Amino acid sequence: MKNATVLQRTYELLRFHNATTIFGNPGSNELPFIADLPDGFRYVLCLHEGVAASKSGTKSAIEMMLTNVDATLLTKPITKGSYEPLSPQDVPRAVSNGVLEALTEPRGPTYLSIPWDDWAATANPNVVLLASRTVQTAGHLSDELIKDLAARMSSWANPMIILGPNVDADRAQGAAVTLAEKLGAPVFVAPSASRCPFPTTRANFRGVLEPSQKKIKEHMEGHDGVLIVGAPIFRYHQYQPDSYVPAAGIDAIHLTVDPSEAARAPFANSIVCSIGPALTALGGCVKDRGVKLDPRPKTAAKHVEGQMTGDELLDVIADNTPDTVTYVNEVTPMSDAFMDRVPITRPDGYKLCASGGLGFGLAAAVGVALARPNDTVVATIGDGSSNYAIQALYTAVTHKARVGFVIFNNSKYGAVIHLAEAQGPPDAPGLEIPGIDFMGLARGYGVPAVTNITNLEDFEKEYKKALKAKGPVLIEAKIAFT
Repeated sequence: MKNATVLQRTYELLRFHNATTIFGNPGSNELPFIADLPDGFRYVLCLHEGVAASKSGTKSAIEMMLTNVDATLLTKPITKGSYEPLSPQDVPRAVSNGVLEALTEPRGPTYLSIPWDDWAATANPNVVLLASRTVQTAGHLSDELIKDLAARMSSWANPMIILGPNVDADRAQGAAVTLAEKLGAPVFVAPSASRCPFPTTRANFRGVLEPSQKKIKEHMEGHDGVLIVGAPIFRYHQYQPDSYVPAAGIDAIHLTVDPSEAARAPFANSIVCSIGPALTALGGCVKDRGVKLDPRPKTAAKHVEGQMTGDELLDVIADNTPDTVTYVNEVTPMSDAFMDRVPITRPDGYKLCASGGLGFGLAAAVGVALARPNDTVVATIGDGSSNYAIQALYTAVTHKARVGFVIFNNSKYGAVIHLAEAQGPPDAPGLEIPGIDFMGLARGYGVPAVTNITNLEDFEKEYKKALKAKGPVLIEAKIAFT
């Protein structure tokens, strides 16, 4: 294509990477980019910027309305990279850079700020080379290192394993199971994990670690070796300072895809490598200790006379959900209970917010449903967090996303209340949120809804119906605060 524009070359590049769905909330700067979508691309309208990842911003010498004078700094704390091309001809290279950086380990979002009038400029002929570029990461462990690590772990008398979200991202649960069962080691999920890295139905599974130094150290007591894989050491939240490891010490090995995680770890011997191949190689080399663990007993569900509890809702979900469902969870006070009570055996079958902020759940569930049109998505959302991005209901109904939105409504910001109870102040204002009309909200966006459910029999009936629906359904369940 002779004299192709920057916009045309950019769409060629996006098509090469199979990036053909664009989520957006259009403003003046985005219009030249989306005005004439090429064949094969679709635009998904989101009614709020928080539901979509916006990629625009103009730098100007004068303070025009909506000007972002430091566009590349806007998302610096939460993205892998942030760029603004220096000239229109540099736009395709910046897009290529952003896509490839987002797709290399550790995967994560990148941000691009594209001045609105760059798209119509003539592209540099050399940019055609970008549309065939790939980047691969091959951080395999050497045979010698595998043998050394396997011998080290085989020598542990009482090992434990802590797994993080990058195990699931690399589809390495099966390799993790093999290694855990040969070592006879209990497996914990790293605190605040955004994915489920180990099948929760396996005997070795021991639940999610609490995000405090004190609690994690207590779990390490009595163990002489720990393998930490695919997670930082560690994501602490509750302020309960203590030593990082037991007084007796512990031999710690850390496998990560992220050089930054390796560099900032407060203890352990860190190795940067590809997670899946490393776990597979270690599972094949480590000595089978012949130790078989019994499954830990399931804890009794919290019960409040005359009211439903979150535990009881999770048990109904666990008993009635097929394996083909993908879960998106944003009932933050119950993120640990979710993995404890709901069987999660499917790789990439569970998603929790990675950043700790509220508001991702409804939008993420719609995105997952659009990416997996043959699956059903179950989105468990707190009544507080649902209102950060309730506009996602519009996108769900417009695109007939197969999502069952289950609102756990206790009329409170439960996560903040529990945090206040743990570290004060317990009487902070703004933590009560009664009176939200979820039926009215759902009706306004055109989403079928059943609200104000107060007993488990009705919830189970409506939940089963929602799983069979061809589009989005909202269920609001009234629960006790526990």
